[in-house]
Amino acid sequence: MPETLRTRKTRIKKKILRLLLSQDFYSDLEIDGMLYAALLRSPSGSGTITSISYPNIPEGYFFFTAADIPENDVVSMLDTPISIFCSGNVSYQGEPIGMLVGPDQKKVNELLSKFEILYDTETVNSALETIISENTKTDADQGKDIPLLPPTAAQTAASRIVRTGKALNGNKSDFQQLFKDAACTVENTWSYVIQHQSYEETNGAICLFDDGILTVFTPTQWLPHLRKTLSSVLSIDMNHIVVKKTKISNRNTTGIWGNAILACQAGIAAVKTGKPVKICLTREEQKKYIEKPVPVTITCKTAATAEGRIVAQQTRIIIAAGAYNPFAGEILDRLVIASCGIYNIPNIEIIGKAYVSSTAPSSVTMNTIEAQAYFALESQIQAVADRTGLSPVELREINGFSNSSFVNSMPFFFNALKLKETLEGLTSISDFRRKYTSYRIDRHTDLINFTGNPSASPVRGIGLACTLSGSGYFGSHVYDTGQKMEVTMEKDGTLTIHSLPPSSSVLNIWKSIAAGILDIPAESVKLNSKFDANQEPQLPEDIYNNLSIMTQLIKKCCRSIQRKRFRSPLPITVKKGITSAQKKKWDQESFSGEPFYTTAGAAAAVEVEFDAAVYTVTIRGIWITIDCGEILSVAAAKQTIRKNIQQVLSELISDTILSCDNINISFLQSTADPRQIDGLVYNIIPAAFAAAVSQACSVTVNSLPIKTDSLYNMERIKLNATESEKEKK
Repeated sequence: MPETLRTRKTRIKKKILRLLLSQDFYSDLEIDGMLYAALLRSPSGSGTITSISYPNIPEGYFFFTAADIPENDVVSMLDTPISIFCSGNVSYQGEPIGMLVGPDQKKVNELLSKFEILYDTETVNSALETIISENTKTDADQGKDIPLLPPTAAQTAASRIVRTGKALNGNKSDFQQLFKDAACTVENTWSYVIQHQSYEETNGAICLFDDGILTVFTPTQWLPHLRKTLSSVLSIDMNHIVVKKTKISNRNTTGIWGNAILACQAGIAAVKTGKPVKICLTREEQKKYIEKPVPVTITCKTAATAEGRIVAQQTRIIIAAGAYNPFAGEILDRLVIASCGIYNIPNIEIIGKAYVSSTAPSSVTMNTIEAQAYFALESQIQAVADRTGLSPVELREINGFSNSSFVNSMPFFFNALKLKETLEGLTSISDFRRKYTSYRIDRHTDLINFTGNPSASPVRGIGLACTLSGSGYFGSHVYDTGQKMEVTMEKDGTLTIHSLPPSSSVLNIWKSIAAGILDIPAESVKLNSKFDANQEPQLPEDIYNNLSIMTQLIKKCCRSIQRKRFRSPLPITVKKGITSAQKKKWDQESFSGEPFYTTAGAAAAVEVEFDAAVYTVTIRGIWITIDCGEILSVAAAKQTIRKNIQQVLSELISDTILSCDNINISFLQSTADPRQIDGLVYNIIPAAFAAAVSQACSVTVNSLPIKTDSLYNMERIKLNATESEKEKK
């Protein structure tokens, strides 16, 4: 009797099951006869490949290029074409051209170093650096616009324009008049390149082709997409592809889709050689091609009255998206929305553009997309406070959404944020008002009496920032299929949650919620993470496991079961998802409405001390007040916040990892549905830190991370300013 596909897959699964019993990471797996792969990358960032020369390859070693791909050598990811191997024009330095595999990893790397690539050089017009430099010049005439993007041959990956009030119809004269008439006009350029340090497993995959079945071990975050991409490239039926998802270390957009490219490259070698193939990126490759941050430059120009009411703001956002970035449009849109923040400004103009550049594709973690926009916006608000002489707290209260004396003129709507209560809670636990005033007086005195003596006492500063963090962005392409949750009350009275596995803390929260609604023991709630082929959730895993959305869907499922359980026979299965009415709250075409399923808010204060003798910054304290609805687990929430704080602190000063033992976290009491807190820390700590260092050093910090020599330069600038002040006296 011929073997069926099901029995053949079962036999192969049993054969490799032992590999998964003791290992969580794909890089730890070893299979008999396995070959090791390394990528041949282009040393040039431009040109057309004419030939590749390499030494005699020993027996048992193989070299593969685009010519060896059975089906498609270019795949489409969110309408962005991406090559498996470059076979013609090089897009960026380090682009994969081929792959060498063999039984000895050291020998593979040795042979790869002897490859030579010849190019037909050509002029590649990439004017991104010129664009950025020309768009960040300060215009002395306050009546003029921030310079518009100049004509260039650089390809635009995405663009977005938002206008309200007198800027709505492009009436430049009326809009410019607001800046001419303003009592205070502030213009600055801000830059924050987020580089998350990672020391965990690098990205990669192991592919095994056996009896027509392709088995892939990899830390994928987008299972259906991976299977479809492998099928398209290798010409293998999707039902013949088995993916064994290993532990995920890095959650960023490049990792989401880059993982599929790596799996395809290993899959090509596995199919061609008939042997297991492992590809594991080096730490340097991981940093350059998976964790490379998105460079963003944001220029803000703000007009305010003498009383502190912001009447107009211009914002220019420029993104270097890399050679390609499937998420460039979403990244830009999220930055544009975040550029409005918590403020109700009647006249705004935001122009954002993402440019294709001859650099490696850039990356960003989903829950930190808005961080660069909030750094620019909150730093700009601090600059306005400095210019007007108002307290940063007072300025925010005057211009916040919660100020009912102004009609909401913004194109975006968010869940109600208790801004006043959040700021009151923060200033109370941090003593911000007294410290800020005291340090401001000290700074003024210091500028008068400063002598540049390195033995002078350390100086202090304190900064504040506010943020919103949305989850479930309705404008995302990957949300087309929606988020769904399935829950079943079994015949024996147990409850099964059919979902991809969340973290242990989130799973405990889900069990507690379900047990409370259905009045059953938490031990009776089980998780089923098995999905038939083509039935698994279509969204990337970090989006699918959004705490606030999936938790609310579990509540809806359990409440529906509770209504049915005594009127209908068991088992009862209920499926819930985001409704069409909820999605309609956002209009992507007009780019207006309520962009997120839920929104959390927070405010943070950071106090620092600067020692001019050794040019070091020490963090004296961090205070955070969060408005995120009902807290399902205070301990888990605080642990998440503290972990995120430490991650951010490692990024603020180059080659220095800051630490802080005095961290105070508080939550506003609420019975509202819980909302996602991931992203809040990344949005506020950098701006609050920069404001604190600016106050301590009496010099505006326009970019992060700060370099050590920048601290020295800040002191030189302050010394020159002091000497100039003395000369005037």
